[in-house]
Amino acid sequence: MYNMAEFKLDKKDRAIIRALEENGRAMIKDISKKTGIPRDSVNYRIRKLVGQKVIKGFVPVCDTLKMGYPIYSWVTMQLQNFNEETEKKFRNYLHHNRNVIYIARVTGDFHYIITVAAKSIPEFDIVLRELLAKFPNLIKSYTTSLLIEEAQYDTFYRLIE
Repeated sequence: MYNMAEFKLDKKDRAIIRALEENGRAMIKDISKKTGIPRDSVNYRIRKLVGQKVIKGFVPVCDTLKMGYPIYSWVTMQLQNFNEETEKKFRNYLHHNRNVIYIARVTGDFHYIITVAAKSIPEFDIVLRELLAKFPNLIKSYTTSLLIEEAQYDTFYRLIE
C-alpha cells in the first residue's frame, strides 16, 4: 500500500521546505531570496517535491472556533468483524461526512482516529450516533477527546536536519 522508499532530501530541498513551513504562501522570489537558491531552481524543486508527494499540498491552518465550530474532538475507534468491503464502506462514509475533517488508520488498541468538528455538543452527538447506527456491528468501542487548546500544530520543520 505504501512505498516505504525514503525520498532523499538534499540541503536545498530542506531549506525550501523549511521556508514553506514558515509561510506556505511565500512567493517563489521570497523563498529564493531567503534560501539563496535561484528562482528557477526553487520552482523546479517545489514541483519535484509535490510530484514525489513529499509535499502533499498547501492548506491553511484554520481556527475551528473562529470558523463557528467550537467542538473539535478526536474519536478513536476499535473495529470488529471487518473485512476489506466493510472497511471501504466505513471509510467512504467518514470521507463524505462533512463534520469528519481527519481520518487516520492507526496501530495499537484502536484501528482509526478521526477528528470531528461540530457547532455544538448536540451536533457532535448526532454525528456520533449516526456513525454508530450506520455501523452497529463494526464499531466495537470508541473514545472521544475534546480539544481544549492547541499547543503545537502539525509541522515537520523539526524533522529537517
